[in-house]
Amino acid sequence: MMTESDAADFADTDNYFASSRSLISVRYNLPVLEYYTLSLEALFQFDLNGAKDFNGNKDYLHSQYGKAMIEFFPQNKAGVAVGALLQAMESNDGFNAAFGALARFRMDLPTSFDSGIRVTWKFTSGPSGDTAFGFTPISSHAQGLIFSQPLAGLSLISADYTARITNSLLADAALLYFIQTYKDPVINGNLYGCEMQASLAWQPLDDIRMTLGGGLFFPALGNIYTDTQTLWKIKASIMLAL
Repeated sequence: MMTESDAADFADTDNYFASSRSLISVRYNLPVLEYYTLSLEALFQFDLNGAKDFNGNKDYLHSQYGKAMIEFFPQNKAGVAVGALLQAMESNDGFNAAFGALARFRMDLPTSFDSGIRVTWKFTSGPSGDTAFGFTPISSHAQGLIFSQPLAGLSLISADYTARITNSLLADAALLYFIQTYKDPVINGNLYGCEMQASLAWQPLDDIRMTLGGGLFFPALGNIYTDTQTLWKIKASIMLAL
């Protein structure tokens, strides 16, 4: 759902199947020196829907993405990654551009079982001034278990902990904070709030995996939805490989 026409079609459950788009991607990984890896990627998206707005004008959005990321592994138990992303867009509103950034640190912990921590910062630009578009992702994955916004006009700071307690038992927990990266004239503030997550997965056999997890979202720890109560979600699943 990259355009308003996509959203309107998606709401039409009797006729909607999928937005018609063509994707072309190229990726290249290059080892640099002894501890570095450079990743370069280009992605081209072409809108094939042929949709029109209420005035009969074409409603389309073509987009191109360029990404560069370098990962540094000073030791086998630690790693640092830094990346940048540039997006160009062509639509019936003209040409627009947006950008994003990423920084990540991970480290294995000296415990009797396999465990590690990861700290991540993600950033994407939002609309500003006369710009109609901020960063527009192709796939709108929710950035939290409860917080449903995709990575668009959003800054996300997260800390994750994972532990393989036994060969068949895996636990993880995460703390995330969400920040709006642009000024919305109808919203006072730019802090969405904080989310806590935890899950436990048990895989007694290679083809069976059971997972139980949940989370809490605290809008009161931000300044956008201060009147919203704490939200919660619990998820349980069984996965069978046939």
